[in-house]
Amino acid sequence: MTNIEAVKIGAPKEGDIYGKWRVLCKVKSKDNKNTYFKCFCMNCGSEKVVVGYSLKNGTSKSCCGKQKGSKEKRLKIRTLLLKGWTQRDILSQI
Repeated sequence: MTNIEAVKIGAPKEGDIYGKWRVLCKVKSKDNKNTYFKCFCMNCGSEKVVVGYSLKNGTSKSCCGKQKGSKEKRLKIRTLLLKGWTQRDILSQI
């Protein structure tokens, strides 16, 4: 593994995107074994707590399947994110 790869797979941080998850913040762990992150699903607009290693290795890509949430809603969420809207503003619009 090169140094570039090591930096690339570092710990998730606020604003990072993994699949359809956007990392909002680190959450205090209930156990001392795993690191958890509060994430925003760009498919349906919900928030979930996700374990960090499942974000990094790709086993968690979103909280829902492709069928959940309309295509229009997903497109609106992504468009607002690209425009720099905050998650709170987006949730008030959908």
